[in-house]
Amino acid sequence: MSPSHFLLFCQRFSAAKRYFDALEDKSTVTDALEEWLNTPIVNMQQDPITYWTGMEAAGHPLARMALDFLSIPGKFLVI
Repeated sequence: MSPSHFLLFCQRFSAAKRYFDALEDKSTVTDALEEWLNTPIVNMQQDPITYWTGMEAAGHPLARMALDFLSIPGKFLVI
């Protein structure tokens, strides 16, 4: 292996190592769900659609999913 190829190999390996080390570093990674679950309890009197619409306007990453779930039509069954 020529010195230039060896240098290129070391640079690629070093970049890959930094990438995977960053993935292992849990201190910098925040999960949107974990973050939301650790926030104080919201006002239970507020309409959930209104709440999540406001969260969507604020750019919260879970808002679109919450609005999708909340907009699923219910099923009414008369026996």
